[in-house]
Amino acid sequence: MNPPKWYRLLFCVGVMVVHWLAAFEAPELHQIPGGWSNIGVWILIVATLLMQYNSTLYLSKYSENVVVPTAVVKFGPYRWVRHPIYASTMLLFATYCVARRAPLSLLFVVAVCLMYYGQKAKLVEVLMVETFGESYSEYAS
Repeated sequence: MNPPKWYRLLFCVGVMVVHWLAAFEAPELHQIPGGWSNIGVWILIVATLLMQYNSTLYLSKYSENVVVPTAVVKFGPYRWVRHPIYASTMLLFATYCVARRAPLSLLFVVAVCLMYYGQKAKLVEVLMVETFGESYSEYAS
């Protein structure tokens, strides 16, 4: 269910590079204005954390060890997003770049995440179709 090790390693290196690029691309932290101008960033952070928590909570109720699915989860965050845990992780990485005011790093992290999580989502969906058949295909459409 996981992509090859080299692909996961490439993803980890890509995320690390993005964080370093954002640190060099962005203005120094003491130069970023504070106060109400950061309210959007804080809303993104809170939304990301809530989405991650709710996704994991709903998934754990219908899985054994959150690895072996026992049912197709169609409610909670899964009503709107097919893979909310992946989406919230991508949103967390993107929020870091937005908070640092690093637009080029944001583009790079989106590309890295779409490549990795796109591949991972395909693998998960194959497993879900094998496990649940028509029930999952109906949910996915």
